Amino acid sequence: MSQSWSRLWPYSASLLAIAAAVAATVVIGRGNVQGFVMLMLVPVMWSAVRFGRAISIFTAVAGSISINLFLLTPSHDLADIDHALALLTYLLVAIVTSGLVSVAREEADCHREQANLARRRSEDITALYDIAQAVAGASDLSDLKRRVENAVAEVMGVSVTLDLTGRESCPPGSCVLVQDTQGRLGCLTVASVSLDDDDRRMLEAVSAQVAMAARRARLAEEMSEARILANTERLRGALLSSVSHDFRTPLGTIIGSATSLLGDEDTFDSEQRRTLLTGVLQAARRLDRFTRNLLDITCIESGAVAPHRDWVDLSDLLGTALGAAEIALTGRAVRIDLPADLPLLWVDFVLMEHVLLNLIENAAKYAPPETAIDITARQDGDAIVVEMFNVCRPAPSDEQMRRLFDKFYRGTVSAEGSGLGLSICRGFMAAHDGAITARRDDARGGIVLTLTFPVAAEQPLSELVCDE
Repeated sequence: MSQSWSRLWPYSASLLAIAAAVAATVVIGRGNVQGFVMLMLVPVMWSAVRFGRAISIFTAVAGSISINLFLLTPSHDLADIDHALALLTYLLVAIVTSGLVSVAREEADCHREQANLARRRSEDITALYDIAQAVAGASDLSDLKRRVENAVAEVMGVSVTLDLTGRESCPPGSCVLVQDTQGRLGCLTVASVSLDDDDRRMLEAVSAQVAMAARRARLAEEMSEARILANTERLRGALLSSVSHDFRTPLGTIIGSATSLLGDEDTFDSEQRRTLLTGVLQAARRLDRFTRNLLDITCIESGAVAPHRDWVDLSDLLGTALGAAEIALTGRAVRIDLPADLPLLWVDFVLMEHVLLNLIENAAKYAPPETAIDITARQDGDAIVVEMFNVCRPAPSDEQMRRLFDKFYRGTVSAEGSGLGLSICRGFMAAHDGAITARRDDARGGIVLTLTFPVAAEQPLSELVCDE
């Protein structure tokens, strides 16, 4: 019934418009033929605008019949040439007008449709751009899943679930596959609604963006795993090499000296026995030092370094470190230049003594025997800067400088030590909110290691001693 009425409604409305025009003409008066003919064009133009060309032509024909039946005097008198011309003119003008108005209406509808299409495309492009921006920042697959679901819900107002495992089924009608040229990566499922053509096209474009991002994320994860595996293998090899060298050498010394001492007591005099025992002590200290380095680097890697800070005078700290490095510094000069007004350090004394000891022994290891080690300090704004210089021949390469603080890295293959000292220094400095850097000093032919400590906001007050 409703469909039949919808088909008859344009014709009924046009006839009602004609009736209204006839009634208006009767009320106004039928004396002016040209006037009421012009008035009868109004229903034609209205039907052309409202319903299109076919209905407007029907209205024109109905209007001409109405003019002849109701408005000509006497009724349907076509013998009068004026009436006949007026009626013919009305019909021609009505048909032409309906055609022109219909063309204008169709063009307006076309322009409106194109404008709506352009608006929808602009909205789709903007939505895709917003979703692409959200997807581009994903760090891994789980982050990508969260970003896509949130972005689609925010931009499109649709709740979706992104599966990138490839194990979920993809029901037709509410799911879009996420795939690229290499195969299926997952699916994008819409919750509780069926997709129309526009939504499906939009989600297919989104799925293409997701596929590229998912492929990049997987490649990034694979590359990260490969780097971790390569670093693990490199560190394992360096650790085995270091352990085999730094454990076996002092152990061989201890075993050899102990075996000799347990032999015939008359073989060695007191001086020789003292020399052998000194060698055993130095080898044991070397083993102890290497073991402590391994424990320290383990604590740094696990984040278990917790400094017990106190106010420390840099001169006291250097004095303790130089005393511990007495054997390494045998026959070598150390020049120290500290300003008298240098602020106190808010540090862990034991950890910082370990840092300075590592740096001093490292300098003594690589500097020529006849050269001195220079240690200077100064306050630079809100920081205390300590610099240690030692001559280094030949000058280190750019690659050596870049890897100077890497774990298990030694400047030369023949160098003694585990290659952990500078890495431990960097970890201990970071635990104190400080920094350690290295640079070449080509003018003096060596290396400068720089320690930077933040100056504490409040310095302790000096104790005043009053004589009574």
